[in-house]
Amino acid sequence: MTKIEQLNEELNSRFEENKTWFYTSNFKDSEFVDVEIKQYLKIYENNFSENAFTFAFEALALYALDRATYSLFYLKDKSKYLEEFSLYSYYSHMTIHENSKAAKCLKGYPELDMIRTTHLFASNIISKQWNQAFDIGNDLIDSLNAKSCIIRRGDENALVAWFLIELYSKISDYEINKRRAFYPKEFKPYDKILENWDTNDLSEVDKYVYILCDMHLEQQQEHFEDEVSMLDLPFMKLYPYEIIAWLNLREKQGLNNPKEFSHPLMNELIAKTLLEIKEPLEKPNEVPFLKEFLDHLYKKCRDVKRNELFK
Repeated sequence: MTKIEQLNEELNSRFEENKTWFYTSNFKDSEFVDVEIKQYLKIYENNFSENAFTFAFEALALYALDRATYSLFYLKDKSKYLEEFSLYSYYSHMTIHENSKAAKCLKGYPELDMIRTTHLFASNIISKQWNQAFDIGNDLIDSLNAKSCIIRRGDENALVAWFLIELYSKISDYEINKRRAFYPKEFKPYDKILENWDTNDLSEVDKYVYILCDMHLEQQQEHFEDEVSMLDLPFMKLYPYEIIAWLNLREKQGLNNPKEFSHPLMNELIAKTLLEIKEPLEKPNEVPFLKEFLDHLYKKCRDVKRNELFK
């Protein structure tokens, strides 16, 4: 059995075991919402906590991504997948951008693990929500440059995160001050790909994609606070977010990408579906719990400008 076949089996088992916990028909009706999200709301009502704000939106982002994967794999509903994926990208934007805006007024610093920010950042690039992607990219570079605190000055072991932020820096001309940041001491093979990220040789692009896919499948993160690493969940392993984000950034710059890829991960349902996105995904009709959380934030942080996306 190949690694990808094994992950597909693990994914199906996850779907079967967690139907009431995650995969109810209504976003707000699951046990996950009752136990996790409503707990954060109670914390807000009793004592506003920047950590609750940070972790609530991050949890909602992952919840939306998990539900999206269920829609695609289990329900075979591509339109529902893209709808949930759009929701995931909006929660991702809230997790990073609203935290960055509010940091000055909060008692503590709502910092995120740099590795965990990677899939959040990638979601807006993949969904082609470019204004939101640029918000996040600027926030992350500001933090690395010690102008804000969302990821502090980074983590030299967060290679995938550094890869994506470096790519963003190249297309946005927003420079990273590497003398301030904790830059990786060893950055192979990402350093080589960054040197040639905009190559017109499509065989080279496919070669780099193959290398990145192998790394994605083998990636293990042991330093997360949770008992199970987020990146070690089967739906995250089958979601090559950093690779599709790189291809989208190339496309944003007018570069061509291969029409076919030699690595089997890129021919799996998730990658193929996301590579078909040609226009920005539509804004969700509703973003559950957004108003409840942001109302608390704006009440606490009166100087924070209200998010124009959801007035």
